[in-house]
Amino acid sequence: KTICDARDSYLLYLLQHRTATHTGLLLATVSSVGIGIALVAVALVCVVLVPQAQGSGLPPLIAYLNGCKLRNFSSSAVIVAKFVATVCTIGAGIFAGPEGPIIHLGGCVGKQMVRMLYYIGRLPPHSTFSHLRSMRNDLDQRDFVAIGAGAGVAAAFLAPISGTLFVVEEATSHFSLPLLWRAFSASMIASYTSHVLD
Repeated sequence: KTICDARDSYLLYLLQHRTATHTGLLLATVSSVGIGIALVAVALVCVVLVPQAQGSGLPPLIAYLNGCKLRNFSSSAVIVAKFVATVCTIGAGIFAGPEGPIIHLGGCVGKQMVRMLYYIGRLPPHSTFSHLRSMRNDLDQRDFVAIGAGAGVAAAFLAPISGTLFVVEEATSHFSLPLLWRAFSASMIASYTSHVLD
């Protein structure tokens, strides 16, 4: 939103202040196209360097949650590349819905949270955080990815119930009642945070 606002205010400035010389329209058009091409080029570089960041990310997310092993599906590089590419694509004025990438980013953040908790469990003193060492199993990882994806749905649509239902219907193959409450809590926090930031 900020990139689009900055681009639009710059183009409006060019149109208002350069119209007297009859070059304002041409300069605004060339600037608009140039800014768009530059932003698309940045997004393209991100996707070329990290191919897992291309597309909406929903098909690999659902495949991962249904048991497929995917390499580098949710690495830190994917999070950064997906975020930058989405911001640049939307900032360039290209029609691309941010909902799919937000859901994918939520799943990636959930997976990174499991990794972080696992490494916290390995820190000394071992007795304080030793129970976190068991967070490395597939079930916990898939639960956290599903909760993150549900939080992404809630943040994208400002609807925490939708995020919870996404986890129940689409994101999990093996569902449990504690997962429902965790997904609802994460969806509420994501929805509230998105509302505050908007």
